[in-house]
Amino acid sequence: MTRAFLPGTIVVLLFVAGCSTSPLVQRTDTRIAPRKAIAFEVSQIREFAASKRQAFAATQAVMENAGYIIETADYEAGVLNGTAPVVTIDRLLLAPINKSVAASAFVHSGSETRTRVQIDFVSTVEAPNRVHWNGRFVDEEGVSDPANYQRVFDDIEAMLSPGQL
Repeated sequence: MTRAFLPGTIVVLLFVAGCSTSPLVQRTDTRIAPRKAIAFEVSQIREFAASKRQAFAATQAVMENAGYIIETADYEAGVLNGTAPVVTIDRLLLAPINKSVAASAFVHSGSETRTRVQIDFVSTVEAPNRVHWNGRFVDEEGVSDPANYQRVFDDIEAMLSPGQL
């Protein structure tokens, strides 16, 4: 009877020991994640030596030059929203795959001569769902490469230089 009890006890002890290690992994991950999130958020924001009107116009011009279709441009709220659509064909199903990147810009005036611009990009892929006969697969993902944001802010800075607007 004790021999049959011994394997069951070992299994239970291994299960309990395995469960006790997961909180340590979770704690480690949660300490690292906020640092990365803060660093990423900093890459999405830039302050310019310009009025709100100048920064808003420059941001809108940069978005339009990059091929974004401006859907919302509200100067009072400081909000710009646009989408850059791309349609490709799925070679396997000969069905369209809609890819797009949505851009949102928030322009906030800190003072008469300082304005903060925050930009956010979200990539969306919409394709036929191969699992459900009538469904569509939609995947949205934030664009997290700081180089993309750096390029946009460099273009806004160049647009704000004298003689550009």
